[in-house]
Amino acid sequence: METLKKIFGIIVLSSAFFGSNSIFADDTQKKIEGAAKSQNEPVESATKQIIYKDLSEAARRVIAAQWANQFSVMIKSSTVDLFSPVGEVRAGVGTGFVAGYDEKNDIGYIVTNRHVAEAGELEAQRIKLFFTDPGNLDEEIDAKVFYIEPPDGDDFAILKFEPSDLKRAQVVSAPIPTFEQMADMYQTGLGVLTHGNPQVERNSVTFGILSQEPEPHFDGHISFKIDAPINPGNSGGPLMRLGFDSALDLHSDAPYVIGINTVKRIGQNVDSMGYAIPTFIWLPKYIWALKGGPEKSKGYLFLKARPITTKVLLLDGLKEIVDAEVKEGLKSSYFEKYRAMVVVDNVQRDSGLEVGDYILSVNGEVIGPDIGNIFETIATTKQKKIPFRVLRDRKVITVNVPITNMKPYEERRKKDFVLLSGIFIQDQLPNERAKNANGRKGVLVNKILWDGMGSNIRDKQGLIDEGALIYEVEIEGIKYPTNTLDQLKNALKNASLNKSIWLRVYNPIINEGTGEPGRYIQNHETSINLIVHELITDQDFSIEALKQKMNLESPIPGTRNWRNLTGMNCRISLSELGRHLKAPKMDFQI
Repeated sequence: METLKKIFGIIVLSSAFFGSNSIFADDTQKKIEGAAKSQNEPVESATKQIIYKDLSEAARRVIAAQWANQFSVMIKSSTVDLFSPVGEVRAGVGTGFVAGYDEKNDIGYIVTNRHVAEAGELEAQRIKLFFTDPGNLDEEIDAKVFYIEPPDGDDFAILKFEPSDLKRAQVVSAPIPTFEQMADMYQTGLGVLTHGNPQVERNSVTFGILSQEPEPHFDGHISFKIDAPINPGNSGGPLMRLGFDSALDLHSDAPYVIGINTVKRIGQNVDSMGYAIPTFIWLPKYIWALKGGPEKSKGYLFLKARPITTKVLLLDGLKEIVDAEVKEGLKSSYFEKYRAMVVVDNVQRDSGLEVGDYILSVNGEVIGPDIGNIFETIATTKQKKIPFRVLRDRKVITVNVPITNMKPYEERRKKDFVLLSGIFIQDQLPNERAKNANGRKGVLVNKILWDGMGSNIRDKQGLIDEGALIYEVEIEGIKYPTNTLDQLKNALKNASLNKSIWLRVYNPIINEGTGEPGRYIQNHETSINLIVHELITDQDFSIEALKQKMNLESPIPGTRNWRNLTGMNCRISLSELGRHLKAPKMDFQI
């Protein structure tokens, strides 16, 4: 039971959270004193017996704010581009909260937003947590990313820290409701409190109401709207339900965390439009991650889907067809149990699914409107294919959808690369191939070092972009396909230092509305003549080791120069020496 209390934040109210008794109504104070007399205990101890729902609204607000100070933390993430010429450190501030901790194994878990915790593949990162100690001062410790959602998932991440690092502050878990309790916690008009660190202002709270119930926003992800002000620095912080709703007789027994503050709309004609991820969305992911889900499996399918009202199906006369399919699993009508169903908006070409398919069940389980159930099934499966039962053209059919195991690809991506005259090249991940390249083959230009020493890459701006695919190289008149990094490495064994080669690339089309790379198209091809001035591979240094060597605390940018840290300056000197001596040929074998 103690472990459950720590993991799920089950509430035990103590006098430490209440501060001065002056915030309580007179009748509440009498109840406390009465409890003390009946149990022959001091008033301070009897405060533990206080019933949150009996408090005045003002008392609830103060309690929620003071409690949040204990379990909410400021997160400061510092990152540096591994291959930046100046080694400039970029810092960002957000918020998170303690979702649980394991005192025996000295592990604590912080829930926050993905955009607070994430760093690029080619960036070094250091994360600091700032807890509030009993004297209302900050205590700073280190943290690491434990789990992070993929880019097309929810804006959710988990950090890991060691509670024993704290010498003054205490580790307190946030009050998290059960799934049964959540059923009545998202009515429009209910009072809420946000806690965070806007503009690095510590332990700031705002109050408001839940202004729209959870529904799909932002590319199909479920969130709910609040009018409580949130600003940069609030991201990842707890959104708490005050539960003071006497008119509706809806009372909470604690200021439960019902969401994670995520984003707000901004604009000339926009005001009080903030959004939060519901606890019923992120909590299953948290439990799954702590059970070792990411380590056991990491299945992937590029799929965009959204809930759609069942009224559409009723109007189309599809009730009998749907109910006949799900009656065994639900023991009732689908339309009595659910008000929405998941429909496919976009999916990778080889999946067998089609845009407009209504998804009834996945792997034999009726999924209802919960998109999260689909992605959890995909992420945790060890099967190469998963059966989807879908409604298409007024018929229910089975589609055996292939699932990609991302782990081997991601592990290889962490270490394998070719750095060719300022072009940092790696294999595509399956999700990149499915989402952006539309299945197109080629190796990925993950980064371009426009300051490549002695390279003519500076002359190629506009001809090759980050995100491009190199599908072929031509060396001394011979063409070599480069569908994989291994093929590229083998081809470059035939290249000579300071000689030119041809690269054939697909460049991405940029979406002008978002600035993000779009799909590759067949006719957007470019041939580039490049001098092989520099050829470095993962045999020369480790990306992960370079990340660890980066000193983000040093005020001297030169200490973050990748050439110095990896010893590659020596190699460049040899290259320059060879050029000046006009050596007939110098090969760098891979």
